[in-house]
This record gives sequence, structure tokens and C-alpha cells, in this order.
Amino acid sequence: MATDEIRRVKFASQVDPRLLEDLKAIAKAEGRQLQALVEEALRLCR
Repeated sequence: MATDEIRRVKFASQVDPRLLEDLKAIAKAEGRQLQALVEEALRLCR
């Protein structure tokens, strides 16, 4: 595995549907994937 490759693991969770819609809207407005937005939020909580 190259040093710039990041290993990712799938997981399941539940969230308020309104929050999910907000996150999807932010991701779309920023031209990003929802996964990238969630990953960034989790990193900021570390």
C-alpha cells in the first residue's frame, strides 16, 4: 500500500433525517462526497 493511500472501514450508524439532509446539502454545495464531509467532522472531534 502506498503511503498516500488511506485504509477505510465501513460502519453503520443512525442520524436524524433532517441532519442527514443538511449534510447532503452541504456536501453538494461544496462539491464533495458525503463520506468526505463526515470524515472531516470526525477528525475535528478528535
